[in-house]
Amino acid sequence: IIGCFWTDENTLSSTTCLAELPGSIKERQLISNYFTMGKYISGLDFTKANLINMIENKSWDIFHLSSHVSSNTQLRDDIKIYLRSKDEEIDSMFAFELISPKVNIKNAVLVSCETGIGKSLPTQSAFTLANYFLKSGAKYVVSSTRKLSDKQSARFCEKFYMYLDINNKSFAEAYRNAKLELFIEQKGSIENDFQSAIRLFF
Repeated sequence: IIGCFWTDENTLSSTTCLAELPGSIKERQLISNYFTMGKYISGLDFTKANLINMIENKSWDIFHLSSHVSSNTQLRDDIKIYLRSKDEEIDSMFAFELISPKVNIKNAVLVSCETGIGKSLPTQSAFTLANYFLKSGAKYVVSSTRKLSDKQSARFCEKFYMYLDINNKSFAEAYRNAKLELFIEQKGSIENDFQSAIRLFF
C-alpha cells in the first residue's frame, strides 16, 4: 500500500488556503498499523516530486489518498489532486498525469471530496479522478460523489482496512462490510448521507 495524506502533526497549524484534515492523521496511523510494510507520505512531504517518485515504475496493491481534490464538472480534464510544494505552498497534479505505462496501481481508496464526479459526455463515462485510476489499470476504486468530513472518512477507513487486513476479505467484500457496519451504527443519524456518498467503482 502507498498512503498519501494532506495533513500530519507538523502542518496542523498551517496557514495555507486549504484546510488541514486532522482525520487523515488517524487514517495514517491505523493504516500503517495494518500495513507495516507500506509507504506513506504526509504533510510537507506530500509533494508532486515525492508522489511521482513513489508511484512510477513500481506496483502497488492499494493507493490511498486523503487530501483535497478539485473536480470540475464543466471542463473535462480539470481534475486535480492538491499537494504541497517545496516552499510550503500549494501544488497540484492533474488526474490525466496518472495515465502512464509507468504507473501500476491495482486498487485505489480515494477518501477525498468529490473524487467520483466530473464532466459527463454522452458516449463516454464521466471524467472523474476515480475513472482516471480505472483507465490507468486499477481494478477497484473507492470514491466519493460529494463532500466528506475527514472524521467520517477516517471512520470508514478504520472499518474498511480492518476487514481487508485482519479478516482477510477481498477489496469488494471489505468495502461492503465496512459500509454495512457503519449503516447499522449510524442508523437514524444525518451521517447516513455518508453511505450514499462513498461508492465502489470497477
